[in-house]
Amino acid sequence: MSPALLAAAVSVDITPQPAEGIFLAGFAPNRRALGVLHPLEAGVLALQVGDVRLALVTVDSIGLGRDIVERIRATVTVPGTRVLVSSTHSHATPDTMGIWGPTILGFLPYKTGVDPAYVDLVVGEVARGIDRAVAALAPAVLRAAAFQVPETWTRNDRGPTAGRDDDAVALAIEAPDGSRVATLLNYASHPETLWEKNRYVSPDYPGAFRRRMQELAGGVPLFFQADLGGMLTPNTPPKPDQQQRRAFVDAMGAALAELARDHLAGAPAVTFEALDVRHAEVVVPVDNWRFRLMHRLGLLARPLGGGDVATELNLVTLGPITILTWPGEALPEVGTRVKRDHLDGQFKLWLGLGCDEMGYILEPAMFDQKLYSYEKTMSMGPRTTPMLIEALDKLRA
Repeated sequence: MSPALLAAAVSVDITPQPAEGIFLAGFAPNRRALGVLHPLEAGVLALQVGDVRLALVTVDSIGLGRDIVERIRATVTVPGTRVLVSSTHSHATPDTMGIWGPTILGFLPYKTGVDPAYVDLVVGEVARGIDRAVAALAPAVLRAAAFQVPETWTRNDRGPTAGRDDDAVALAIEAPDGSRVATLLNYASHPETLWEKNRYVSPDYPGAFRRRMQELAGGVPLFFQADLGGMLTPNTPPKPDQQQRRAFVDAMGAALAELARDHLAGAPAVTFEALDVRHAEVVVPVDNWRFRLMHRLGLLARPLGGGDVATELNLVTLGPITILTWPGEALPEVGTRVKRDHLDGQFKLWLGLGCDEMGYILEPAMFDQKLYSYEKTMSMGPRTTPMLIEALDKLRA
């Protein structure tokens, strides 16, 4: 018989107020918001087994650097809470990294796009959400399902030779009476459906997933991004206008929610012996001169130290469920290989941009391929993946 599982979920609003004028992340710099299309959220799932307590957090953000994640952890008031934060990577959210601010001549950034007051808002609201979820912990049942998302919903813009990852995992957390506490979906696709001409704040399709999932099952819906890099993107119709893009956001989110609903129907309860959480610190060299230059110019908010960057991995095991937080945006070739060769368990969740955003993470051989010329400019370097895998294997051991 499994030990008692306690769980609770909370959603908090992190929409910038006011949103007008804030620098939007993704695409070209100096893209200022005109307003809000859909509110931004952070979702918290708190779990506890015995003395081990964990908060899984997903934030509608282009990415939160580890320095911001550490601020959230330091603000949580309940001691003994392990906090793992992932970003959805929506390209219609405020700049939290610094590289999408004002420009000279329309393309040369000269000042950070980060609004410190907005970062303070995110840190405070997320920490309060974690405290609320932990305070509400109650007996729960966990169900899991793994399935494939039809490849028609996401394409790889790097062409037919590039990888893809259509795997998805859904978790249903239920109260003893069968009511839904939370539904979690883990899937990989860039939330950039609205594209570069959009100037309205939005979580993109993860928000549409949450809206439809809430209609279908109740509780708190949570979307966690997976290995979306290089370049998994929603498969919109050719040359869509903004109205068609908004319609695709709603359709994709609803389709993902309905898939999760269908695959979770009748899924058996997960059995387990313990909640195991392991953590590894990894120091990665910054081989990319562009990142070093942006840091010296004051654009990149993320501290780089003396040419190295400290990041982390976290490995969570709960019976047949394995959850890996992976910093930055792994390409699907990296994600599928790591899940196949370096992760155990029946249900493997890859929390991309996990506890850090450090750009694209490629296979070393890709640095010699012209196909990934853009990804190389936004990557720490070819040593990142081997170092992270080595740290992961030590965690598993």
